[in-house]
Amino acid sequence: MSDDRDREVRVAEQAVWIRRYLAPLVGARITEVVVFASGPYFCCRISAALADGGSVTLEVDRDEEGNGPGFLFGLPAPRPAADGSPAARLDWARRYLGPLRGCEVLAVGAEVYDGGAWPQITVRDGAGTTFALEVSCDEEGNAPGYLAGLERPGRPEGPGSPGSEVRGR
Repeated sequence: MSDDRDREVRVAEQAVWIRRYLAPLVGARITEVVVFASGPYFCCRISAALADGGSVTLEVDRDEEGNGPGFLFGLPAPRPAADGSPAARLDWARRYLGPLRGCEVLAVGAEVYDGGAWPQITVRDGAGTTFALEVSCDEEGNAPGYLAGLERPGRPEGPGSPGSEVRGR
């Protein structure tokens, strides 16, 4: 098999794993969104009440190893701050991600393009507006990101799966 074909197969397997990994989120209600500064970046933690009665706290990460914060695309962007100071950027991030609180997770998935498997989550807010979110490694959309927090015994493992052994959870 060629290197390109090997990569296509691996990315397709990752997409299947991501869909299975995110599946417990369907029917969950987002209860809290915490945005905080970490050096020059802002980080996001999302707590949710799962449909099965459990709860989970997710971290939007650059990758499965937790090498930095990732980014969620798909929400209406508030007006940017007048200055680019760290405090202004953090304020913008809180206004951008804050509306996720109270949203219900309708669907999860993974789209394969640009050489990667991009995690996707569809949510609906209290007003009935639906948002399709995509997890990126950064604000520029350079590569897929990762939602950490669903790693636990019994969760799906598979080829190329970012599992608990990588994150130490």
